[in-house]
Amino acid sequence: MKKLLFTLMISSSSLCFAMQTVNFKTQTFTCNGKAITKNTAESTLLTNCKGAKVRNASVVVGAPPPKNAGGGGNAVALPRDSEDDDDGDDANMERVKFYADNGAYMKCYYKNGALFKCKTKSVKKSTTSSGN
Repeated sequence: MKKLLFTLMISSSSLCFAMQTVNFKTQTFTCNGKAITKNTAESTLLTNCKGAKVRNASVVVGAPPPKNAGGGGNAVALPRDSEDDDDGDDANMERVKFYADNGAYMKCYYKNGALFKCKTKSVKKSTTSSGN
């Protein structure tokens, strides 16, 4: 019974920290007063947003998953003769993490230099009462 309660408590708390995909048609976010849209360049986020960091990754689209060699060693996947970088199968994926002006933590994903999608954590508004 304790394990079940613990599992339910952990799963419900992890849902509180889930990120939501941004809908640019209905939601508005800004960095240093500049609106973040579907056309926002990565450099704009890096220069205007608080705590902006970028992570680059090169992904080979359609490549087979790497396989382990027998005997416990790791095999190095070598490209076949017909595979090269000129065929357009490589994708340059970048992720930019930052804080928007309203304090929302955001991650925006770029694929080959174009904004692919953004995700955000909602900002909890604190209610403060001032005593007179």
